[in-house]
Amino acid sequence: MKRTTICLLILMFLFIPIASYSASNGPIKAPKKVKPNPHQDTYKSEIEIRIDKIENECMENNPTQGGMNDCAGKSLEAWDKALNEVYGKLMKRLDEKSKISLRDSQREWLKYRDSHFKFLETYYDKLEGSMYVGMHTKDETAIVRERVLTLLSLLDLLKLELDKP
Repeated sequence: MKRTTICLLILMFLFIPIASYSASNGPIKAPKKVKPNPHQDTYKSEIEIRIDKIENECMENNPTQGGMNDCAGKSLEAWDKALNEVYGKLMKRLDEKSKISLRDSQREWLKYRDSHFKFLETYYDKLEGSMYVGMHTKDETAIVRERVLTLLSLLDLLKLELDKP
């Protein structure tokens, strides 16, 4: 018993300095404030930046759980609008064969989206709590966002190819 107590006391005295000093043997200081990266949006599309701005402004105006849920809904609406916008722009630049193929692909994607949304609805219906409303909407948004970015990358590539000198 004495031996265990002595070992515990020795270990305790060994770890006390670690808790109060950093690796430089000075007192632990509060972490420095991290400056925002001015280039963080460098690889974001204009659409992503625009929708992020809508969502961030919404969240600043209503930081409650209900407000966050409303903002998630506004984000989903914005991504859905962007999907129609990008799809339309891409269709205008495609030849007839590619238009038909994209139209068919979009119809199949819409079936997938609707099916996955039904799954998410049954999944989240079993969970209780207002935070799950926003999480459900965020999951739906992720699906639409991914499709928008996929079509946008195809549009950007096509613009590069068609606009070559």
